Amino acid sequence: MEFKQIKTFLQVAELGSFTRAAESLDLSRAMVSIQIKQLEENLGVTLFHRNTRQIELTDAGKSFYQDCQAIFQSYQQAVEKIQHNDAQLNGTLRIGSTYEFGMQFIAPILTKFCQKHPNLQIHYDVNSSINDLIADQLDIVIRLGNLPDSSLKSRKIGQFQIILVASPEFLEKYPVNQLDDLLNVPWITQTQWQNHYFTLTNDATQKDFHFVPPSSKHQTNAGGLTHLMAVDSLGLTICPLWLVESGLNQGKLMRVLPDYSLPTQDIHALYLHQKHLPNKTRLFIDYLKQHYFNS
Repeated sequence: MEFKQIKTFLQVAELGSFTRAAESLDLSRAMVSIQIKQLEENLGVTLFHRNTRQIELTDAGKSFYQDCQAIFQSYQQAVEKIQHNDAQLNGTLRIGSTYEFGMQFIAPILTKFCQKHPNLQIHYDVNSSINDLIADQLDIVIRLGNLPDSSLKSRKIGQFQIILVASPEFLEKYPVNQLDDLLNVPWITQTQWQNHYFTLTNDATQKDFHFVPPSSKHQTNAGGLTHLMAVDSLGLTICPLWLVESGLNQGKLMRVLPDYSLPTQDIHALYLHQKHLPNKTRLFIDYLKQHYFNS
């Protein structure tokens, strides 16, 4: 019973909510409240400050949380050690990624990983944010490009190229023959790159040109929509090569200023900082890194 109470305590502390902890543990909110109250009575301390709007750990609760988190991670490692091995994984692996990249690259790798480990359950969430690692109890989130500062751990699993593209019709109306032309044409902006500082490097001279894309009429956080808008001549944009390669091959898009290159972008697997990384998480990250360029 005390172990169940500690597990409940950890969930409430991490999610900051009795209700969300109850949903995560498949318990009623009343049962979560009872278990926390019993744990506090057994310990003789108050673990949470409670009010109508939020709950937060007391100083005693913070200290107890750190100790219990280490104990629980050791317990999980012991369970995995006795039940799991590299050839046979069990339990549930929860993964998140952006939609377009996930469907093109992660999904094919994931299906092969499932075949390799038939007893492993997969929960795959597209369009998840980094915050969902904690809120939705995800094990791994795949992210493209620069990473925000955070307490999360990360591992690089690959890279991809980004390029300037526009439709032939757009470039006929708005010719881009030199670098300064980039600042005088309509743009389509991906919101994650809004006000972002870019460097274009001349492939022959290796000279750099620094610029921030001007404010644009059209903005979106959906890479697929950016691609479609560019094909429909709504503006010039920066897109991953893997996303627009088919449009380039079909002549629906053209590479703008092809003698210049943008910096290569990294792909990272992000996960919570833990003393002992779960075997299922470690093996899937290894598998991603091994198979990404063959997907």
